[in-house]
Amino acid sequence: MKIDDRLVRMAAKYELKIYTAQPMEDVWIANWHSELVQSQELEKIFFDKPYSLSSLYRIFAPPRSLFYGLDYAEEVISFAMWLEPSYFGAFFGMWIHPRRRYSPRHFRRFQVAMAMAMEFYPLLIAVTMQEHLTDSLHRLGFDRIGIIKNFVDGKPGWLFTMDRSRFSTSILNPFCPVRRKEVA
Repeated sequence: MKIDDRLVRMAAKYELKIYTAQPMEDVWIANWHSELVQSQELEKIFFDKPYSLSSLYRIFAPPRSLFYGLDYAEEVISFAMWLEPSYFGAFFGMWIHPRRRYSPRHFRRFQVAMAMAMEFYPLLIAVTMQEHLTDSLHRLGFDRIGIIKNFVDGKPGWLFTMDRSRFSTSILNPFCPVRRKEVA
């Protein structure tokens, strides 16, 4: 499947990359892992406790995909969105550097990554254990499916989906005329 030329141009504009396991990319992943461990963000974003660096590399191995963006000034990954294909679509996860979470540039990276994912998968599934994110996901256009009791270690998880139809009118569609401020 070919990615829409508009998305290719937008990905270049916002310096959104697709992980291909090149040596320099592995260095970026290693630095990101170190930062996630030091900031204690690692356990917030991954359920399977991939606390080792080798576990993190396995998470992004084919058939999975990782879209990422770099902050060259700080020499770190500042945006990451990963996809794990399933029979009916793909599970996805996302992380934005804490100092960049409200940055318009990183929101655009999220939009472009979502649009690229929707080119390949008819349905994206998100599960979060962070209850404070549930309202934001709903405002972004995700359908709230429900709560999974005792999801991991006896804690609940919240299940959300987005299909192509919902995405076409979502604030996450970079070609939709709705403005970001309407989501905040």
